[in-house]
Amino acid sequence: MQNDDSYQSLLYNRQFIAGPRVPPRPSAWGSVVFASRLWVTYHASLNVTKAVEDDREVLCLGHIFDPNHPSHTDQDIAERLVRSVTSFMAFEHATAQLAGRWVLFVSLGGQARLYPDAGGTKSAFYTVAGPQSELWIGSQPRLISEAVDVTIDTGTLEAFCNGTVKNSWPGDITPYENIRQLLPNHYVDLSSGEVRRFWPLGALPHYDTDTAAKKIGKTLSAIMTSVAARRHVAMPLTGGYDSRVLLACSGERKKDLEVFVVIDPGTPSHDTSIPKRLMSRLGLKGRILHAKRFDKAFWDIYRQNVAEMFWDKGSTKFFTFTRYGHGWFVATGNIAELIRRCSYYRDGIHPSAISPAFLAQKAGYEGNPVAIRAFERWLRDVPQDMDMEVLDLFYWEHRVGNWVSMGLTGLDTVCGHSDV
Repeated sequence: MQNDDSYQSLLYNRQFIAGPRVPPRPSAWGSVVFASRLWVTYHASLNVTKAVEDDREVLCLGHIFDPNHPSHTDQDIAERLVRSVTSFMAFEHATAQLAGRWVLFVSLGGQARLYPDAGGTKSAFYTVAGPQSELWIGSQPRLISEAVDVTIDTGTLEAFCNGTVKNSWPGDITPYENIRQLLPNHYVDLSSGEVRRFWPLGALPHYDTDTAAKKIGKTLSAIMTSVAARRHVAMPLTGGYDSRVLLACSGERKKDLEVFVVIDPGTPSHDTSIPKRLMSRLGLKGRILHAKRFDKAFWDIYRQNVAEMFWDKGSTKFFTFTRYGHGWFVATGNIAELIRRCSYYRDGIHPSAISPAFLAQKAGYEGNPVAIRAFERWLRDVPQDMDMEVLDLFYWEHRVGNWVSMGLTGLDTVCGHSDV
């Protein structure tokens, strides 16, 4: 096993913090000023792309893909956005077609906002703190607390931990005083620090199952082509639907993927047998990897990287992903869950009445006062005339935008990552 110092380069790997000044950070971190108002400071391994034209500016943290233009780079996409978009509504429409894992700082005509990717998979947290009401944004709240005087909210922490607890914090709530998580479909106004919903609003297109499946398959195939055009792609495969859907949509790119299975004593037999059969049938380059052991020093770094806000038995396999570091994308397929499940109403019959307590029960926090309070605020934010089911949006913004988001931030500790 390695000593404590050998893991220090993994502390806050691929993370960022933004505020009115540069906080103390190791010399390996970089900084860039955005729109003459915000310093964005980032770990050296985080991909950063900037484009400026006239009074418009885009700063992208992470990787962004355009399925309509698979050969376009992050810089190509950022420059196209800054050239062609003159309003935030147009920007929202343009980025709805894009994939990847990113946050975008956008300045148009003197106004500025922060947008997450569609799944909120590049985590972002925010607060307005201090006597000067300074806006700070970071990839997780521990980073923000180190930069400004923000402490643990012991009352909220105790109330949460004394109730029914799942494996992440509920909704946008955190154990830190006045720090919230930015959920999908919301933006941060970089002048006021206010967060507003920008989607869904108004009518949505509806498709029959066959038409929707074809459109989704075509889009996923184009996304995988875009991803593979930039780097080597590794894909963890299980017996579940999600990774198998992504594999099926990889088309001719299947042969270029490094498919792998991570197993430990608790791995169900189908999560090994099904991938083996698929790899053999498709003639894929595949690896069966036994979960690597890790020591306390690594685990301490991992816990700091997620601000101790995420815990899941699958996290014990993350250390195995160290083989897919610089130069790799790892495609996990988590977001595929959104398009195939009525996860909170498996019978397909949506309940007519939704309450905060009901949401807490469905999400695994039954009776938890912190979860009920978080979901009460979330429910107030849902448009009354929304053209989709409340529980589907809830799964999108709570389960994906919160749980998946923090899980991927944890995975950033050890590997390059792009979730599609």
